[in-house]
Amino acid sequence: MKRISVIAILFLFAMSVVFANGVGSPDEECRQHGFDYGIAKWDWVEEAYVLSAEGVRPGYTVSISGDAASATWKCNPGAAGALSKEGTYTYVHSGGTSGTVTPSLAPDGKTHDISHITLCGNENDGQVPEFTTIGAGLALLGAGAIICRKRKK
Repeated sequence: MKRISVIAILFLFAMSVVFANGVGSPDEECRQHGFDYGIAKWDWVEEAYVLSAEGVRPGYTVSISGDAASATWKCNPGAAGALSKEGTYTYVHSGGTSGTVTPSLAPDGKTHDISHITLCGNENDGQVPEFTTIGAGLALLGAGAIICRKRKK
């Protein structure tokens, strides 16, 4: 019985640490809000935004400036969207190559400081498929048409 109590206490402690630090990793947060992956996440720590341990997704260059009341971010290539955690609420903001996040009026009628900001991305977001993909598709389509034409003769 003692063993189960100790395990239960450890489990509750672990869960409180997870929820106290926010929703989770940038990927988890972004997926929970309809995006495919996380690009970067910053936590507001005392007087500055600190990049999370996961770092920046390869292929992206990002920066952030500001404070817990207003933050401006930049992302190259552009982000599909940005998330801000304010109090116990998470807000979804539009994406692009830059943006500014300011606290929103929460359902409790208050505004809360921004505790963290996460940039999110989507697969093939606004990207044209590479020519080799289009070329391969056209080649298969052409081969299929030639085979069908020969069968009809």
